[in-house]
Amino acid sequence: MLSRIVIQNFRGLIALDIVPAQATVLIGPNSCGKTTVLQAVQLACSALDFAFSRRRIDGDKDGDGWLTLLSDKPIRDDQPFLPTTRWQELFSDSDTERRIEIRLHFSAEHAIQQLYVDLHVGRADALRMTVAIQAAEGHPLWKAFKAAAPGRGRRRDELHASLLDQIAPHLPRALFIPAFYGAVREEEYRTRAAVDALLRGGQQGHVVRNLLVRLENLQDLNDFLVWPGLPARVERCTPRQQIEETRYLEVLFRDRNRRLELSSAGTGLASMLALYAAIHYAQPDPAAGRAVLFLFDEPEAHLHPRLQGDVAARLVEMVVSAGAQLLCATHSVEMINRLGRDPRAAILRIDRDRSDAVRLHSEKERLDELSEWCDLSPFAQLNLLSTRRIVFFEGPSDYQILEGCARLYLGSAPRRLKLFTDFTPAPLSGTGNLEAKQVLKAALLPVFKHLPDGESIRVVRLLDRDAGRRPRTEQQSDPAARYEELDVIWPRHSIESLFLDPDCLTDWLDAALNEDAARPPTLDRTALLTLVQAAIAAANQSVELNQAAADRLTPSLVKERTNLAIEQAMKEARRQVEEDPASHQRGHDRDRFVLGHIRKALLDNPATKHLANRVRRDIAQIVAQSPLRPNLLLPPALIPAEIKRVLDFMAPAGVGVA
Repeated sequence: MLSRIVIQNFRGLIALDIVPAQATVLIGPNSCGKTTVLQAVQLACSALDFAFSRRRIDGDKDGDGWLTLLSDKPIRDDQPFLPTTRWQELFSDSDTERRIEIRLHFSAEHAIQQLYVDLHVGRADALRMTVAIQAAEGHPLWKAFKAAAPGRGRRRDELHASLLDQIAPHLPRALFIPAFYGAVREEEYRTRAAVDALLRGGQQGHVVRNLLVRLENLQDLNDFLVWPGLPARVERCTPRQQIEETRYLEVLFRDRNRRLELSSAGTGLASMLALYAAIHYAQPDPAAGRAVLFLFDEPEAHLHPRLQGDVAARLVEMVVSAGAQLLCATHSVEMINRLGRDPRAAILRIDRDRSDAVRLHSEKERLDELSEWCDLSPFAQLNLLSTRRIVFFEGPSDYQILEGCARLYLGSAPRRLKLFTDFTPAPLSGTGNLEAKQVLKAALLPVFKHLPDGESIRVVRLLDRDAGRRPRTEQQSDPAARYEELDVIWPRHSIESLFLDPDCLTDWLDAALNEDAARPPTLDRTALLTLVQAAIAAANQSVELNQAAADRLTPSLVKERTNLAIEQAMKEARRQVEEDPASHQRGHDRDRFVLGHIRKALLDNPATKHLANRVRRDIAQIVAQSPLRPNLLLPPALIPAEIKRVLDFMAPAGVGVA
């Protein structure tokens, strides 16, 4: 398997280092370098084939198991393996002063561990190329490579021929499969070399029938069409025994009740047929031991969205079951969605301005990335949620706090933490329409009506208490609809308020203030607890915070629009706030007041002045930047009980990860 790709100064990529998976999906906006990565891999493998076809060895390369098949030799600029007829375009910014270098690393099971290709401009502005391969240490090729040396003579030629015969079964193979845009009306039979050249040259529409007539049988092909529900069946291809006598190849299919030739097929059907046939055309021999790479460039072309996702899943199954590897460049949200949940796949964001590819592990990361270059409506975002797990929340810092707590509470159980990260966060800009729980359920069920076996929709809804809501934690489950929901209204104004209990806040601050384990604590926990209690008491007595809370609460208590009713509501609001300021004061205001009070107390004391900057400005920063690490001995009051209940629902103990 290809384990690493290193590209230098090739087309739009000045430097890029990629670690691919068995199925790798390259995403990003137009002109970010996705297709260039595929072209680089194909160029390297095709250059190796070209060098090998010379049946010569130019020597070793730095020893250490390397063998040079082509050493700084001029090549014609019209070589078919070059992806452009203007070779100057191969170089980044057409700067021919810099060399193009492509290195492909392969995993330990392959005899060839590395392929190196160098392209540069030499004398008389000629394009020159070096191609070298490295054998795996301990493999018989390793010693054979070290024994090879350049020279002439019959004996040397015989030794080289024998060595090349040993190398041949191990040469990596890359098949570039561009997007298919239908088939030409008339198509002659072509040799395998011609088919390969047309695929590389972007003339894939000229070889669709050539790919199909090479299939062993049509039943497997038709099963492939049945799987996504396409109403078409291929009934006949030009038999192999007749291809020498036939001017033009013929492929007949039945679409509902009509029998048609492939030239009448829609581009979507032609693409499906061509994708299937291309994979089988390059089907590797499992016993050969060579790395086989399928390079797909936008295979979603002309497929409707749901079919794009289905085809993505099927392509991975076909390629992996054949013992090969898949690299795919795509803009399809559905393909990204489907492959994002496959443990064999990696989603990599390509950016020509970065030297490494960014791997997007979670659905949140994929949503954030897609939002940069896709116009995602709310329901388009919901359709992206391959895991059917959503957590709705209010306020930009709410999820930051929840995520920080999950890191500590679940971090010592990686399988549970994975369950948490499977949830996609969905911020709410307004929640009035979400008060009716059945409305939310009714809206989500049609979106997720096609659920894989064994999966259910799991929804978490976290709402601030605000002024007009009553606290609640309710869980509903509908096995028939495969729907589960946890509905939470915090017992205090908002999530930040939950942390403003003396023991809880003291635990968080104690970790931040005493982060330097090498120095004895300047402020012990007892003294810190006293500071926290004083700050909370000051917040409870704050006229400004209480008045603001009463003003927000009053409208929800007004029963009639009379002066008397309004006056009574104002009095009742003040009474409720005075009795329970911790629940009614606005969370953001309350936590900043308390933390500011503590910070000032530390500044006023010369012995603790240096600690003041470690008290962050709000709870979200304290949680996100905490030096604490996951373990089973975290302080019991650190995570508020209400948040633990939410995390236990999202990541229940004893449940595995698929």
